[in-house]
Amino acid sequence: MFLQALLVLPLTAVMLRLGGFKRCHAFLERWSRSPARQAGDESLKESIRSARRAIYWAVEYGVYRGKRRHNCLPRSLTLWWLLRRQGIESELRIGTRYRKGQLQAHAWIEYDGVPLNAGEQVRQRFAAFDEPIRVEDRKR
Repeated sequence: MFLQALLVLPLTAVMLRLGGFKRCHAFLERWSRSPARQAGDESLKESIRSARRAIYWAVEYGVYRGKRRHNCLPRSLTLWWLLRRQGIESELRIGTRYRKGQLQAHAWIEYDGVPLNAGEQVRQRFAAFDEPIRVEDRKR
């Protein structure tokens, strides 16, 4: 899982810059499986821990090393993708706040209402959109 995160994290960052969120999300969704595992499965908890560790180590030792700021969206999308590949449904959340005269945004992943790649206090620091972020798949 670490190797997947190591490769997909910078790819996701590049796709976001060049193609935008919708295209990046659609690509990642296409290359993952539909979530099928149910809450309460013990192996599910271990898969979530492994995915979180993989993202952490990919940030620490990959091309993102030292770039912890301003990369929450690629990290969150990569974690979402890793979880989907394990058959785990998670939600991308985005929140905003106004601080020091600037509008700031933050992205994180939640599973069963619990933030996975942000502290528990993220909802107090950022006003999250009411609904998780979903991209409508348009068939042409």
